[in-house]
Amino acid sequence: MHLDCAEWSHGVVKEEREVTVGEGDRATTKTKTVLANLERSVVNAMYQKCNHCRHFGASMKCKASGKFYHYPCGSASGSYMQVEPRLFVGHDSLTKVATLADPQRLYDYFQGEWQKGKVIELSPDKFDNLLFCIKCHRHFYYMGSESRITAVIRTGWQCQQCKWCQICREASHPDRFILCDVCDGAFHAHCLRPQMASIPKNGWKCKVWIDAIHDL
Repeated sequence: MHLDCAEWSHGVVKEEREVTVGEGDRATTKTKTVLANLERSVVNAMYQKCNHCRHFGASMKCKASGKFYHYPCGSASGSYMQVEPRLFVGHDSLTKVATLADPQRLYDYFQGEWQKGKVIELSPDKFDNLLFCIKCHRHFYYMGSESRITAVIRTGWQCQQCKWCQICREASHPDRFILCDVCDGAFHAHCLRPQMASIPKNGWKCKVWIDAIHDL
């Protein structure tokens, strides 16, 4: 199970535990953070259907409805996710965000300049354009009819400050990033094979999505 999936699983909590490292006279005790109740959550997930994809294995529980989701499906469906304090509200219960979310939780949006708004003041129909960065855990709202946020973009999305190359996994040289028109993933031009000398004028799709389109 991936770490994000585990940490968001219902009933799983982080605990500090004392563990012994080494043997004999060289043995030392250290404090280690563990995910308690993980095995039980995994077993329970085997019998839980995802409210988005309808497949079994869902472990993330909506605070409002009690329905379960897979972690990637929670992002893809346009559900609301908040880390501190941890909160997940499914895509069909977004009217409950105003009462369940942290009243001080802010989102960033651009209107001539970057500004901030309160999540609890965002109407449910606007959540289609609210993105959650999986790295910094901030929310970004994209305005305008030209901003079409798809399920592919929502899943595993990273904000501009947090993006890394999907090939080398490095965040260096962001000026050399090329963004995929389908998934919004970042790629260094020099990491691509063959290397790309310039940014295409008519947009660009990464190999994953070119292959996926050809397979349709």
